[in-house]
Amino acid sequence: MSKQVQRIPKYMTIEEIERLSEQPYLEGKLYKEQLKSKKQKKDKWLKRIRNKLFSAKRDYAIINLFYSSGIRLNELVNLDLNDIDFKRGIIKVLGKGNKEREASLTNEAIRILKSYLKARSLWKGNKGEAVFLSRTGSRITKMNIQRNIERYGKEAGIVKKITPHMIRHSIATHYLNGGMDIRKIQSFLGHSSLASTQIYTHLVTDDQREERNRLHPQNRIQRKLI
Repeated sequence: MSKQVQRIPKYMTIEEIERLSEQPYLEGKLYKEQLKSKKQKKDKWLKRIRNKLFSAKRDYAIINLFYSSGIRLNELVNLDLNDIDFKRGIIKVLGKGNKEREASLTNEAIRILKSYLKARSLWKGNKGEAVFLSRTGSRITKMNIQRNIERYGKEAGIVKKITPHMIRHSIATHYLNGGMDIRKIQSFLGHSSLASTQIYTHLVTDDQREERNRLHPQNRIQRKLI
């Protein structure tokens, strides 16, 4: 019995997800105001504030992408620009066992991701294909994302230690509570089912994406952009 209890995945409430996601937005808004102020004063700390603003935009997109798609940390880190299909509202990810699948994006995640990509296009050293960049222009690391998300969780006043995988468990739980069929959730997460060990690759149909958008809590509120 104790082993079964330990295996129950930790997750956040919708309210906690909202607070986590809002944290980089609030920081980005502050840095944007500081940047405007210091530009007028020709302050020497402009570069530092620009770096912080870029990181806030990036992390805002990362958290919303995690919650939208339910993808794993490694899958997000390895995302390339050509893996995104905004027209279909999906991203292609390479999961466990090198199995490729398609993960769906909510309309809100698309808006926020597009806003970040606009900032990315103007960022120094952005010649690579990685979607998410460090401040130096290289592909962001898993450790960087883990540390940032944990910090945002603390600053948002969330008692739990927040991890990227917890966001994945959270949307699965929220979908289940919203009435989505468990087999669809298994497919959404790229898990194998009891009936088949090959349900790793999943093509998202228009009907499935519409259902995910309808049930996803992220689409209930239109977020402001940094």
